[in-house]
Amino acid sequence: MKRLLMLASLFLALAMANVSVQADCCPGGLCDDGSDSSTCCGIGKCNVFCCNCDKGCRKQKPGNCKDVCQQKYSKCARGCADACSDSESCRIMCTNQCAKEKDQCDKGCNNASTTGGCLGGDIHSFNKFNAHDLDRDGHLSVGEVATMLKTNSQDSNVKKEFKALDKNGDGRISLGEAGIKLPPNLLEKFRMRK
Repeated sequence: MKRLLMLASLFLALAMANVSVQADCCPGGLCDDGSDSSTCCGIGKCNVFCCNCDKGCRKQKPGNCKDVCQQKYSKCARGCADACSDSESCRIMCTNQCAKEKDQCDKGCNNASTTGGCLGGDIHSFNKFNAHDLDRDGHLSVGEVATMLKTNSQDSNVKKEFKALDKNGDGRISLGEAGIKLPPNLLEKFRMRK
């Protein structure tokens, strides 16, 4: 009986580990494998924020890692400047998070890792979310999602996409519902920016 319980616990832990990989945000642009994508860098289908991608994100290849880290850091920092334009402390914390992720990326390159991602996609997806939160309430309305889809030239059914994301049915999309996970200190600044 103990063996069966231990086996079930191991299976559950493995299943949860797989879920966390699939919950990554995989924003488009320069993907970790060095390829370009105008939409998302997920292996399978992703939501409109390029999060919760089926089968996770494209992985880095040996040889291009440091270049990809630097390019993704530059894009991340530019996104912070845009997303946090009304708050210097938000911009600094966001850019610092980009720098931390670049350091982790560089360490992964130094370890010759081909399985880790370069920069976490959550900060990029946060910047995308924040850029379309026009009323700065920390949530996206149907209209804001429609504008985002139109801006990104995504041919999607707005109501269908919105309903799929609005998990609690309150008529607005939160960062959590979008699949975006931020460090607590940046999340706090985001909530206090209004």
